[in-house]
Amino acid sequence: MDLPTLPQTFPFVCDDGGRSRYFRGRAGDCVVRSIAIAMGRDYLEVYSELSALCKAERQSKCRTFKRVSARNGVDTKRKWFREYMRSHNYVWQSAGFGAHYSLNPRCFSATGTFILSMRRHYSCLKDGVLYDIVDPSREGTAPVFGYWYKPDHFATNMEG
Repeated sequence: MDLPTLPQTFPFVCDDGGRSRYFRGRAGDCVVRSIAIAMGRDYLEVYSELSALCKAERQSKCRTFKRVSARNGVDTKRKWFREYMRSHNYVWQSAGFGAHYSLNPRCFSATGTFILSMRRHYSCLKDGVLYDIVDPSREGTAPVFGYWYKPDHFATNMEG
């Protein structure tokens, strides 16, 4: 008896998270987009919250490059970002030091919502479908270093 084979990649949907309703042009706002898609919230609402938090961020003494912003990139390693995600009941799951998951169905559940942390990029995986403005999967080989998820979602799915 042959076992069914899993597809190598997730289906992809081009989605800007609602950015095009408010802004034009290119931006490095993948964190805002992925959060808006994952939480089902309005893009401008998430953008405004993260923008205010970025402006309140204390400037590091060793940071010599341009200040981060909701438009040009959020520093997701900062304490305020982790607190923001936790305030929305999301939990961080790291792949571990020097390790990574591959962005394919063998590594991720087909149900649930994940905000994926990849190399210099965030993306949303929702119920087995990848949402972003470009397909970041690299045919299922893209490294995912960690992800945010809602644990209560999994408890509800496991029961029934």
